[in-house]
This record gives sequence, structure tokens and C-alpha cells, in this order.
Amino acid sequence: MEVILRAWRFVTRKRMKSTIMAFILLLMSTMILSGLAIKNATDQAAGEIGKKVQSAFVLENNARYNMGTPRGAGTVKNKDIEQIAKLDGVTGSVRRMDSLVDLKNAKQARLPDGTKDYDAKKEKDYGEAVNFMGVNDSAQELKFRTETFKLVSGRHIKSDDKFKVLIHEDFAKLNNLKLGSKIKVQANPHDPDNLQKSRESAEVEVVGIFSGKNSRRAAVRSELFENIFYTDLATTRKTNKVNYDNEIYQNVTFFAKDVNAMSRILEQAKKLPIDWKMYQLTKSEQELAGITSTLGGIYGLVFGVMMFGVILGVGVLSLVLFLWINERKKEVGVLLSIGVSKVKIVLQFVAEVLMIFVVSFLLSFFVSGSVSQKIGDNLVSQASKNTTKEINKSLNGSFGADADSSVTTKTIDHIDVTVRPELLIGTFGFAMGVIMVAVLIGASPILRLKPKQLLMELE
Repeated sequence: MEVILRAWRFVTRKRMKSTIMAFILLLMSTMILSGLAIKNATDQAAGEIGKKVQSAFVLENNARYNMGTPRGAGTVKNKDIEQIAKLDGVTGSVRRMDSLVDLKNAKQARLPDGTKDYDAKKEKDYGEAVNFMGVNDSAQELKFRTETFKLVSGRHIKSDDKFKVLIHEDFAKLNNLKLGSKIKVQANPHDPDNLQKSRESAEVEVVGIFSGKNSRRAAVRSELFENIFYTDLATTRKTNKVNYDNEIYQNVTFFAKDVNAMSRILEQAKKLPIDWKMYQLTKSEQELAGITSTLGGIYGLVFGVMMFGVILGVGVLSLVLFLWINERKKEVGVLLSIGVSKVKIVLQFVAEVLMIFVVSFLLSFFVSGSVSQKIGDNLVSQASKNTTKEINKSLNGSFGADADSSVTTKTIDHIDVTVRPELLIGTFGFAMGVIMVAVLIGASPILRLKPKQLLMELE
């Protein structure tokens, strides 16, 4: 009790010094608490992304040995798909079959500012050609799962649909289309991937409208998100003029019952009689290099923020305490000479700092609540910029503006930072460690001296 009383008298008597100490402790606590809150928000974001992609893998061409169709598209076959689909633990799949079709009663979106992207011949052959992506479940397609695209009205494409389509909201506005509108299309005869020389036509009904913006400037109109269409497999089978025996898919995404089953399923799949030189299995998370890299970058920056708070606390606090305690040589000398142990003196110094810290600690909860989101936004922005630079550098800036490239280069643009009361426990633990270290560093030069030496230095 005597230690507490001496500490209280000193803190209340030296108000200016106590205020300076309170400010340092407030800054330190705010940095640590904000860092923990941002880390917690990043953990939540990583968890949500993980649920969407970590339990999925993709069967696709091995580009190293399999160049695919004349335009480099996928050549995945039904017999290989069915073998993997039967594996224990595989719960479903999303098949994607592309078809280049000409719009007959609608117009493509063009590049902004009237930029010319096609020469006369290409304009004639492909002026109204768009890619129809046939899928059996658009809600589970990677670009919707990663929210590159978001359904804003209507419904998704389902496995039993026939002649249905999802269109971009800007394409809908451009052509005055709405839910229930009909679009007429015909297979493009000039497409090198039109292996069956199809001229088949189809009329599809708009059942859903989605949103999404290109992450970078499109070089050609085919890269514009406005010119992307999702349809059912019945439509692409008709326009491609194919059937079960000769149809091929761009890729197929398989879903595992849980992420823990992934390794086992992939091992079993590699044993199947599939030409693994021509095809490969890729975890969905590998297709999200931008997101995973950004998460790693955020964690690194958060660690830096927290370490800054710790270093600030230890460094500045130790210096201030050293100067503070150095002025109290007489007090320390007298206490030692009357038999007060060094342990009790250190405890008094700790008590003094803790009394000030309690106020700063409580204030840091409210200060962190107002600044942690801004700090988090800045860290996310910085991590995203670093990720984009790294991806561009690694691939010499060869990524396009198309939707598939946008998924790969997509980064995290926001996290919701909330300073929860339970985070105070971690902050208190960090801060207590810092305070103890700082007090020991600040007090050690004085406590190494004997009472007589301390009193003689004052003479």
C-alpha cells in the first residue's frame, strides 16, 4: 500500500510530466490496438475469401504442352470431367463452354472516346461478335464468387436452363433491355474456334443483370465487361453445333466438401487415366494471386504498425523514464538508505506508469475507434498498389483487361475494421510487456548505484 501511495503522490504532483507520459502511452496503445483491430478485420476477410475459393480446384489445359484450340481456348473433355466428378469428396462442378456469336438485334458496347480497335476487315467479320460463356451454375462461377461481377437483378443461370442469358447492366442500358427481353444471336462463321463451321442461331431470354467494372483500360471491345454474357450450356451447345461426344470445355471448377479434403482428392485425381501432360489441376486460390498477395501485404504492414507502437513504447518510454528517474536520485537514495528494497522501488515506478496508463488505455479504445478504419484503408491501399506492381513486374505488364485477367489481378479494396472490447485484452498484454521493459531499462542505471553513491552525486 505504501508503494501505491508514494506512486499516487508523485503522479498527482508532477502533472506536466504525467501528461507527457500519458500522451506517449496513448499513442502506443492506439497503435497496438489499431493494429490488432486491422489484423482481426484482415483475418475475417481472409476467412470469407477462403470459404469461396479454398475448397475448389480447376481442370484446365496445361498451357506448357497443350495450346488448345486455334485461339488457345480449353479442350477439356466430358470423359475426364466425369472421372473427377465421381471421386469421393467432390460435391459439384461448374463447367464453362465458350461460343463466339454475332448479336442480331443488339449492339456491342464500344471503347470510350470512339477509340478504333478493329480494322475494316475485322470490323466486318467481328463487329458485333461477343463471347457467350455457357455455364451450368453462374452463381458458383469464379468471377461471381470473387465478386468481380455482382448480380444486381434477376437470377443466376441454372443447370436445367435452356436459352437464358445474363447481361451486364451497361449493355442493358445501351440496348434498352430488361429482364424478360429477348436477344437473337448466331454463331460467328469467321471464328477459328468454330470447328463445326456452325451457323446456328438462338434466341435467349434475359433472366439476370450483373454489374462490374474493368480494373484497367480495355485495349479492344472484347475486353469490356459490358460485352460479357453468361448463358446456359444448352445455348452454347446449339451455337457451337456440338453434342456430348464432341463438345469441349474451357475449364471445369470442382468443389470439395471441405478444404481439408482437397489434398486427398487431388492425389486421387492424379492417379486417374487422364493425360496429365496435356491437362492440369489448379487450386482456385492460385488463380487469385492478387487477393492472396494483398492479404500477405496487409499482414506485413499491420505487423509493421504494431512493431512501431512497441518500439515507440520501449524507446521513447525508456528515455522519458530515464530522464524522469534520473531527477529522483535523492529520493531513490533515501529510500534505499532506509531499507526500501530495489524491487519495491521498481514496483513504485511501475505503479506510477500504470496509473497514467489506465487513463491512456481507456482513451485509446475511443481514439482507435475513430482512426483504425482510416489506418486500415491506407494499409489496404498500399498493399494493393504493391501487389499490382509486383504482378505487372513479374509478367512484364502482359495482363490484359479481360475478365479472367481481372480475377487474377484483383486485389482487396476494403476491409471493415471494428475495435471490439475483447481486443483490449491483447492490447493490455502488449502494453504491460512494453511498460515493464521500459521501466527496467529506464531505472537500471540508477538502481545499479548504491545509496551512498546516489547521495554523493547530488552534493
